[in-house]
Amino acid sequence: MSRGPGKIERAVEALLNANPRRTFTGEEMALACYPGLNRVEKKHKVSVLRAANKVADRLRWASDRVWNSNSSIIFFNPLDLRSFAVGKTRAHEAGETIITKKEYEDTESRKKVNVYRRALGVREVAEVRTLARSEVLDEDRAIAMLLGEDTGTYWKGKRDKSRYIRTDGPYPLAVEAYRMEVNGRDASAVWEEYNKRVKIAVYTPYAIVGDIHPDFF
Repeated sequence: MSRGPGKIERAVEALLNANPRRTFTGEEMALACYPGLNRVEKKHKVSVLRAANKVADRLRWASDRVWNSNSSIIFFNPLDLRSFAVGKTRAHEAGETIITKKEYEDTESRKKVNVYRRALGVREVAEVRTLARSEVLDEDRAIAMLLGEDTGTYWKGKRDKSRYIRTDGPYPLAVEAYRMEVNGRDASAVWEEYNKRVKIAVYTPYAIVGDIHPDFF
C-alpha cells in the first residue's frame, strides 16, 4: 500500500504552490527543500528532481533542459505568463560563463596522434584543455531581459526578449493554449498561431509592436 508523497515531494509541492509565478532549477529546489544545506550534492539533486517530476505532473507545471549548463533543468508554470516566459528565457539564454580546465593523461594514443599532427604541421593535442560552460541565468536577469532592461553588450540588443511577452507576441498565446487544454478544450488553432508568432519574433522581431501583456506584471 502506498504511503503517499514523501517528505521531499511534499516540500516541493508546497514550494510550487506558494510560488505559482516563479521558476526553479533543481538546485534551487534542493536549497529550499533541505533547510541549512550549504552545497547541493548529486544525491540532493537526484532526490529533488525525482520528486519534482511527480509534483509537476500533478500541478501541471512544465520543465525544460537549460542550454549549455551541464544538464540543469528549469521548472515553470505554463498557466502563468510570467513563470512561462521567465522559464523559457532561463532555459534558452546563457548566464555567466564558467571557465574550467581538464587534464588529459599522457597516453600512448595521444602520443601517436601527436606524431602525425607534428608531421602535418598542426597543433598537438594538449595535456590540458580549457572548457567553458554557462551558469543558469538567474530569475531577476531573465525578467530584466523580458522587460527590455537588460540587452547586453556582446549580444548588441539581441537579449531584449520583450517581443515574446507583448500582446501580439507568442508567449501569451502559449499560456492561453495551456489553459484551454486544462479545461478540456481544443487548442490546436492557438498553437498554430503561436508557432507563426514565434517565427515572427525570431526573424522579424520589430514586426511585434504591442504593449507588454498586463498578465506579466
